[in-house]
Amino acid sequence: MCGICGVVSREEPANAEVVQPMCNAIAHRGPDDEGLYRSLNGRCVLGNRRLAIIDLSAAGHMPMGTDDGRFWITYNGELYNFRELHAELESRGHRFRSRTDTEVILRLYQDAGGRCVERLNGMFAFAIWDEREQTLFLARDKMGIKPLYYTRAGGAFLFASEIRALLATGAVERRVDPAGLAGYLMLGSVPDSHTIIGGVHCFPPAHYALLQEGRLSLHRYWSHSDLMRDAEPMREADMAEALRETLKDAVRRQMVSDAPLGLFLSGGMDSSTIAALTCALGHERVRSVSITFDEKAYDESEASRAVAERFGLDHVEYPVTAGDVSNHLDRVVQAMDQPSADAVNTYFVSKAAREAGLTVALSGLGADELFGGYSTFETVPKTQRVMKGIRRVPHHDRALALVERAPAIPRAGRKLARWMNGSDSLEAAYATVRGILGPSEVRGMTPLPETFNPMEYMQETVDVKGFADVEAVSLLESRLYMHNQLLRDTDAMSMAHSLEVRVPFLDDEVVAMAGRCRTSLRNGGKAALSGARDIYFPIGTPEEDKKGFSFPFDEWLMQGFKVGTRETREGGPWTHNARELLREYRAGGRHWSSAWTVAVLDRWLGAHQITA
Repeated sequence: MCGICGVVSREEPANAEVVQPMCNAIAHRGPDDEGLYRSLNGRCVLGNRRLAIIDLSAAGHMPMGTDDGRFWITYNGELYNFRELHAELESRGHRFRSRTDTEVILRLYQDAGGRCVERLNGMFAFAIWDEREQTLFLARDKMGIKPLYYTRAGGAFLFASEIRALLATGAVERRVDPAGLAGYLMLGSVPDSHTIIGGVHCFPPAHYALLQEGRLSLHRYWSHSDLMRDAEPMREADMAEALRETLKDAVRRQMVSDAPLGLFLSGGMDSSTIAALTCALGHERVRSVSITFDEKAYDESEASRAVAERFGLDHVEYPVTAGDVSNHLDRVVQAMDQPSADAVNTYFVSKAAREAGLTVALSGLGADELFGGYSTFETVPKTQRVMKGIRRVPHHDRALALVERAPAIPRAGRKLARWMNGSDSLEAAYATVRGILGPSEVRGMTPLPETFNPMEYMQETVDVKGFADVEAVSLLESRLYMHNQLLRDTDAMSMAHSLEVRVPFLDDEVVAMAGRCRTSLRNGGKAALSGARDIYFPIGTPEEDKKGFSFPFDEWLMQGFKVGTRETREGGPWTHNARELLREYRAGGRHWSSAWTVAVLDRWLGAHQITA
């Protein structure tokens, strides 16, 4: 795992001095090594900060070049089929100087060009400079596990693993993107059609691009929707065994590391499945890390201890209190590359893992989205049916406008009225369930013009045509909530502690198997995964008792926890908005996430010196 950055100028030598500040800004991503490459004519400069995981020697130094000096790569990620590709390339005459997956990608590109990405099973974002053709090739993994951002400034193209690196150049103005801001307030994370910073773009997942003579041509090389559509459905009687074997192979691939490796453990189905598979693969005393709370409604220590004991894990518990979160909140917000309503939990479990001596941790992230673990798989279709019923009522639009402003109406009813906005689509139902602040609320709150339409964004980003409702929810959860929030937060918070987090449930083969098991989504309770886990772990707490990896913010905020709204001094408009939402929440008229979302934005803008 690493941090990458670079600059390419079209007609004159690039300003090499901007790359060093970029590397400095992402030093936390790679404390083990640093490198720069400057092309012969100076038009391209690549930077890298390395966290050494595979082949800890100096042979893994980046940027890395081919023997003839034509191709140079800066790479962030892990390739899980690198051994097979290494052997294949060797059989075709390639001679390797290292045992790294970096060199495998470099030599595969040398052989196959841009189509090399179709062979890669892993998480990655990388750039390859072609010295002869004077082109830059960029690529990002299928599910978007590893981030990549880019911008243009002063006639140059700049890219980096984090937005903070682009800001560090001084060439990017520290101003908010209005659509990114509106999207964050509505959804709790910045939609990847934008970023929180004007002029900075998110490189889309499952894409590669070629920068040639200043022109960037983007190409999609994989589609989750197409994979789901084309996957041959499996008989439910065969799912458990097939999924078990597929998951076992994925965990085997992702246990490869030359650095200390362990796992996040909650005691729920996803992490206990990974724990069971590490044991089945013969790994002994794998270190596991759990967060514990005094608040019993959120604490899963009993369940995680049972799993750790069952599989002989070297288990570490890390207690977290409201005081701990308050004391670390400045550091949490500083670690966010973009504001997020849901990053604190990952910050603390990553901190705990690093303090426990780990450099790599396996996570159960992705199982809920692929196998139907969220309540949204039930509530989104139900909400859509309610919307369809409402639309049949004469003058329903006027009635909804009244409901939205009526404090006596239950909170859920007012939220539906805010989000329905004349639509009964599945996307509208999903936004109603997952959304934070409705579009009309954002219009009344932000001093900037609203330029973000959540329904258009969802329809343009996720193809759900022809899918059953639960299958469509899986695609929406994977591409929106998981990609824009969970994966983004996991990368930023883990990298803040120089920790690599791997996600076996998002292994290419597991994602493909989930597509074949999609008919089980209608059964609820992660039926396919439950069957696979029970082969190894037929004991423990039922999944319906799973609390989810969330912090007790509901209790803490009600008890007066300071959410960073600058309550002791004058603040800007977001300070006022956060205070008002917090007051409404404590009066029972709001969900706690509304106040928290705006409070995090207020604090993030100040910490990163961004003009709104």
